[in-house]
Amino acid sequence: GSRSACFIITQIIDPFNNKRSGYSFTLNPNGVRQEAIYATATRASDQWDGIWHGAATKVDDGWTMEMAIPFNTVTFDPNDDTWGVNFYRRVIRKTERMAWESRNGAVNPTVSGEMYGLQNLNQGIGLDVTPSASSIYTKDREISATDTEFDPSLDINYKITPSINGLVTFNTDFAATEVDGRRLDLQRFSLFFPEKRAFFLTDFDIFQFGGVPTGGGHWSRAVGLRSGTNGLAFFSRRI
Repeated sequence: GSRSACFIITQIIDPFNNKRSGYSFTLNPNGVRQEAIYATATRASDQWDGIWHGAATKVDDGWTMEMAIPFNTVTFDPNDDTWGVNFYRRVIRKTERMAWESRNGAVNPTVSGEMYGLQNLNQGIGLDVTPSASSIYTKDREISATDTEFDPSLDINYKITPSINGLVTFNTDFAATEVDGRRLDLQRFSLFFPEKRAFFLTDFDIFQFGGVPTGGGHWSRAVGLRSGTNGLAFFSRRI
């Protein structure tokens, strides 16, 4: 493969500078991007999909990159002008890792520098509205009958305060959700599939402490048979 694919640059930001939460944004010389949210101070989850932009250009002596992260992609307190920040470079072919700040090789929100002077930041009104619709058309050739179904749906995400989000969904449409990987398992226990629906992934980290899910209904998806019931694609939700 290309030698340039062996390099990645990651930026970690901790908008609340609390050393417990944050976001990471990764880019390689080919412009491939990856983002993650820290479910705990030391464990990041790439199930989060944040909106941001990144570009890279190869030059004679290496490569350069730029990242543009909209303020409404992350949650922060506009009255606090200090964020935690760190930069991390990995050269895979050399098994080499370097960071601006690190402790015993660890690079996460607990180990970061500080960025000052972030004033007059604006997240806008903090309102995201996602409308969608789906339709089904069926035709019975035996009786020459047709039927059309139309289902609208609406998702609303509103930042009430920097630390409180309100989410409302109506007739949620999961048609655009990434499909699950196929698994073959003959044991009697239910299979666990990671959550991929955007509505249930928003700020999901607040329901976990020390990497352990808490609270009833957290297991929002399960496949298998329960006693006295038929098979269900999912039987609980976390709200």
